[in-house]
Amino acid sequence: MKSFISRFTPSLMKHDDLEAIFVQRESLASRIVELIRDSILTSAKHHVLLVGPRGIGKTHLVAIAYHRIKEMGDLSKRLLIAWLREEEWGVTSFLDLLMRIFRVLLEEYNDTLLKEGVESLYELSPDVAERKAGELLKDFVGDRTLLIISENLEELFSGLGDEGQKRLRSYLQGNPFSTILATAQSLFNGISLQTSPFYGFFNINHLEELDLDNATNLLEKIAEFNGDRELASFIETPNGKSRIRAVHHLAGGSHRVYVIFSQFINRDTLDELVESVMKTLDDLTPYYQVRMMLLSPQQRKIVEFLCNRRGAANVKEIAERCFMAHQTASGQLKVLKDMGYVRPDTVGRESYYELREPLMRLCSDVKKQRGEPIRLLVDFLRIWFSPYELEQRLSMLGSDNSLEREYLLRALQISKEDPGNPVISACLKDLFTYLSKADFTHALEVVDELVVIQGNSFDWGIRGICLGGLERYEEGLASCAKAIELDPENGVAWLSQGSVYYRLGRHEEALLSVNRAIELKPNHDTIWFSRGMVLFNLKRYDEAFATFNKAIELGYQDSIVFFKRAESILAMNRWNDGIKALEDALIHFAHADKPDAGNTMSIISNIFSNIQDLSLWRDRIKTLIKLYSKHNVLSSLGQGLVRGISDLYSPMVSDMAVQAWLNVWREVGGNKPELQIPLRLLDSAVRYRKSKDIRILLELPVEEREVLKQLLGIEEKLT
Repeated sequence: MKSFISRFTPSLMKHDDLEAIFVQRESLASRIVELIRDSILTSAKHHVLLVGPRGIGKTHLVAIAYHRIKEMGDLSKRLLIAWLREEEWGVTSFLDLLMRIFRVLLEEYNDTLLKEGVESLYELSPDVAERKAGELLKDFVGDRTLLIISENLEELFSGLGDEGQKRLRSYLQGNPFSTILATAQSLFNGISLQTSPFYGFFNINHLEELDLDNATNLLEKIAEFNGDRELASFIETPNGKSRIRAVHHLAGGSHRVYVIFSQFINRDTLDELVESVMKTLDDLTPYYQVRMMLLSPQQRKIVEFLCNRRGAANVKEIAERCFMAHQTASGQLKVLKDMGYVRPDTVGRESYYELREPLMRLCSDVKKQRGEPIRLLVDFLRIWFSPYELEQRLSMLGSDNSLEREYLLRALQISKEDPGNPVISACLKDLFTYLSKADFTHALEVVDELVVIQGNSFDWGIRGICLGGLERYEEGLASCAKAIELDPENGVAWLSQGSVYYRLGRHEEALLSVNRAIELKPNHDTIWFSRGMVLFNLKRYDEAFATFNKAIELGYQDSIVFFKRAESILAMNRWNDGIKALEDALIHFAHADKPDAGNTMSIISNIFSNIQDLSLWRDRIKTLIKLYSKHNVLSSLGQGLVRGISDLYSPMVSDMAVQAWLNVWREVGGNKPELQIPLRLLDSAVRYRKSKDIRILLELPVEEREVLKQLLGIEEKLT
């Protein structure tokens, strides 16, 4: 039988096929198998609940665990498995549940005695039958362990009701021979309320959506599984990656939708694309109709509004448009978020909501069209092809391609009316996320997609920044030159060139570039900040201070600009003004969710390098310790002291100066717990500098020794 990838019922697939396209959750799968195995081999019984919306891959993960456990030969005589159907309709009592478990056990193991015992239950009253069924199950399992797999646990518990849940909980507690692996679309009262019988019973795991990297990995595995070399090669191209990002925009991280879209991600003709999209939407429409049926009338109203809204809306607008109270809308949106229908995005103090799966909107749209180009296909074309590609396709059409011409013209018209491109927006969002984390590898991948899609001066300039961050400086400068060639008046392109020169240490050239950028964009706060950094590295501290002030005035609010402003004043030896500026920075940033205490090494090194008076050392170190203690970041000062140890090994520094530096720090900070380890490392570094006796380093705990070895550039293993 030919292998296939099931879009809606992964449990029908072969084990090897499931493994072939399994991504993202290997560690979780291994952990689930480990817990089940422990439940079989020991008296401990673990119960796992996987929580996530439809299409997120719950059944796939359950099937992986099922097959791995079943294929462990040493467990075969110690294990029974009852995998209940995904939708166990008709379970209204604990007895009903026991009968469903018997049904799947009989299908799996075909035991004659069990069959006779089950048949005898039908002759009894419900109460007696329930008691006898519980005894029958216990006797059949014996000294083995029963693995119960139950999908959509919330539906099962809803049917059981409170009384049925209590009876099930009591039975499991009194007969600890079962381990449960279950799934649910969201947390529900049966497990989340402290008063519920199963509160705290399950080890709960929330399944995350596919991120772009794992989505790409899934498509690569699908291509390999299908032997589709063309798709595998296409995925590696920037154009292929941009299309994957388009699917990511539509899919909302759903495994199921990626399996569906893998069929046509590398289709190039509009006829193939339209046919594939329409077939996909036709397949998905019943699925989304069922999802709508699961909602309350108020929830359906909100979802329908968001389908028509075509974007995010805040709670106030949703409440107004749906004619419901703000509190009601907020409560229903929370439920919809937990159920996986909507996703929130916080802007300031406001929460904006949009559909988690834009395909739900597309399936809704397809039912509304009346004799005109289907808007969802028009939108899809805008995502799939750039305006330039749409125009190219129009120019190459023959006279007999009236349908294709109609769609292309409509897509171009919409592009002119609404020039925003969803793929470009998605790329930019990911790009700035990666840049904020200094993840230049992933940022370069995204910007290469942008270069293919639009290739403007901005894209080439950002590409230069990414390459500079990866120390590929010549390529970075070439990209910046391309950006300036495309648009010599683009200030950001000149800024990008300046950033690469800055990383190269060519600060004079960097200054020329950022000065040109300021001429073109005189009110751009980031450019002024960048100019300040260049001037600081040129040791033109007075100009750097004025430039950092200008950046702050224009709105640059990152912590680094405030600390660099303080460092500039301190470097000019204006101690009192510098300390005031430093405290201002600490007030703003030392108490944030992610505390920032600035570059303490730079501040400490400035004292050591520019002052020879021991009494000034003492006074200034005492001031720093008091200031950083006041803001509960004294450990950051200790880290700066440690990072500056390598400066003490300069041949321009005498042994006497190094010893005096250590003595002053001991005198002023020796009683501070946060400084004990830094002072110990400083002491060892000073003694080792004098004697080069490796035994001094061996006196330190291994983790401290490794830190000092790295600072001093000692590579040999110490034993």
